[in-house]
Parts: sequence; C-alpha cells; structure tokens
Amino acid sequence: MTTPIHGLVLVGGKSQRMGRDKAMLTYHGGQTQLEHTAALLQRVCPKVFISQRSEQSFPAPEGTEPIHDAYQTIQGPLCGILSAMQADPEAHWLVLACDLPYLTESALKKLIAAFQQAPPQLTAYRSSHDGLPEPLCAIYPAGSDSELLALSRELNKNCPRKLLIVKEAALIEQDDPRSLDNINTAEEYEQTRNMQIKVLYFAQLADLAGKTEEVQSIQDASAEKLYEALKKTYHFPHEFTQIQVAINHQLSAHQTGLKDGDSIAFLPPMTGG
Repeated sequence: MTTPIHGLVLVGGKSQRMGRDKAMLTYHGGQTQLEHTAALLQRVCPKVFISQRSEQSFPAPEGTEPIHDAYQTIQGPLCGILSAMQADPEAHWLVLACDLPYLTESALKKLIAAFQQAPPQLTAYRSSHDGLPEPLCAIYPAGSDSELLALSRELNKNCPRKLLIVKEAALIEQDDPRSLDNINTAEEYEQTRNMQIKVLYFAQLADLAGKTEEVQSIQDASAEKLYEALKKTYHFPHEFTQIQVAINHQLSAHQTGLKDGDSIAFLPPMTGG
C-alpha cells in the first residue's frame, strides 16, 4: 500500500509583529489565508489537517481536521509538526506555514514529485534568500518524528530549519524566488493588498484595451487573477494558458507572484509563421 502524504497547515504562531492572527488575513478574494492554504493542500493531498495551539480554536475549513499540540516541552512549529506525525505515524506530512500568499499549487506538485523520486527523506525547498532549507514548505517522511525529537533534545534546539540542516534534507530550487516570501507586519500586509502594478499591452491586446500601458491597483498577488479581470474588462479572446507573461521585462512562469511596483506584460500568441 502506498504511504499517503497528508497536508498540515501550521497556524499556531502568535503573530506578534502582525498584531493579529495571520491565518485570518485575506489576500485571495474573500478567502482567509488559512482557507486558501488548506485549499491548496486539498488539491494535492488526500487529507488536510490544521495545527493549532491547545488554547486556539479556529473555524476549520471544510474538509479539514484540527490537530492540537501534543508536547509541553517543545515550542513553535516543531511542536505542530511532531504532534501531527504522532497523530498519524503511518503518513508522510507535507507541512506549510499559513503565511505564504505567493505559494502555488504547481510549487507543491514539484515538491511532491521530488520527494517521490527517491527513498523517503526530508525534502524541502531551498530559500532563495540564504540557501538554507525552508522547513515550513517541506515533506517530513513517516517514522522520522522520533529521530527529529531525539535530535532536538540533543541539540537543545526547537528550530526545524536547524534539524533539516543537520539531517541534510534534500533541497530543491524554487521556480519563482518569491513563492515562499511571507508577510510578517501590518505594513507589509497593506502593501501587498494594495499593490500598484504597471500593465503593458502589445499587439491585439493593446488594440482591444485601447492603450499600451496602465497602472492597476490590485489586492491579489496572482498574474492569472489580474489577467482574468482584464480579460473581462477588455474582452480579450485568449485564455490565460495561451499567453506568455513577462514580469519586469523577463519572461516568467505563469505562477510567478507579483509585488508592489512590478510591471507585467501579457503577450498574446503570435499569428502566422
């Protein structure tokens, strides 16, 4: 029998710098970040669980189950990870922080594919900022919890990143270097929700829009959502999958996230030969 990969959303953080719970922030329409992250995991995992501190009580997104912290002497994300692995030791666990608004389904599929290529081992993305493992977008294999717990006690460390470094986790590269950027302060959140994006139009799209460029104020970090809104406004004939995307004058993957001040060009398919 194939060992399942369960999804785990970590929402136990106290969000002191944000001043409110990051799980309840909204980036994607009316969805909270908790709902959005759970929905991402539900597309790639048969079961999804929500990790909470014992005193927390979140409205669980549809189709998910809560897992409360089971360790008194361990703090932070490691407690949530080990508690989930204790709850179902027969499953692998794909662990995500709840504050990754730029993360995409394709990034999760790439992580799972890398994990499944070799005998089960700790597998994580490499940080685009410092080259270290990203422990809160990683897969923890079944049966590794006792070893991680023992190592944590030996090192006197509750830091999952340190454990992944010592255990030499398999690391893969991000297609979009911004996909694992998180939002930690109220200022960053407001900036993300009110991004000013310069949109450049070419060829048929410029004709239909009646302009070659404009600035759009958006509250979603997705190129696809922006294109779909423009398509509805200007009656663009092409589906998002048919066009190319260039962000800051560089051809980019469709799932690349947007940030305040970016420019984006939607390039329609060429006609003729």
